[in-house]
Amino acid sequence: MSIRYFSSIIANAVIALSGLTSPALAGPNEVIFYLDKTYRPVVKLERLPIQSDGMKAILAMYALQNGAGCDGRNEEGLECALTATLGLGTQCSEQHIHLVRSWFKGGIPNMSGYATKYYKNTQQPGGLEGICYNSPAGASIQRVWDIIRIRQSGGHIIVDAHGTWLAREESGSFRYQTEYVIGKSSISLIAHKELQLPNKR
Repeated sequence: MSIRYFSSIIANAVIALSGLTSPALAGPNEVIFYLDKTYRPVVKLERLPIQSDGMKAILAMYALQNGAGCDGRNEEGLECALTATLGLGTQCSEQHIHLVRSWFKGGIPNMSGYATKYYKNTQQPGGLEGICYNSPAGASIQRVWDIIRIRQSGGHIIVDAHGTWLAREESGSFRYQTEYVIGKSSISLIAHKELQLPNKR
């Protein structure tokens, strides 16, 4: 089933997120990733006031957990817009996994729909690989980002991300607001919450 199935949910998400502000940081929320009116992925890394390996690792972690413009497979693997724009090759590549694991030494927040138990050993071989999103657009079961906004002040980052899920005849949406601090070689998770959104049949 096509990602167009999500059209009404995506339209509402863009409206809802357009006015987001956070009292913790000054400056605007920048849209770094979104699906346009034709549901094609758009990546705008140039909107980040500061680009660093740590910031790249945060975005790679979001791409790892849910689809971010995953159109199809070739001989080397699944092609996803955000992962490719970050210079990490195909989805779940060795470079992709390594970047996330090397920066998130204390683990990653759960945003994939997998049970908590799968997040306990992400530093171990196979941990991140086991939860890395690997479904192309058109699959009967999908979980994808439709907009990722970032508010940034130096190494202090707040991410507000909205996505949609499809499980055959049912669909719904999810939204996470998460705060990070980027250190010299690691990322600390400061706060993380999931906003409860209605499911849709």
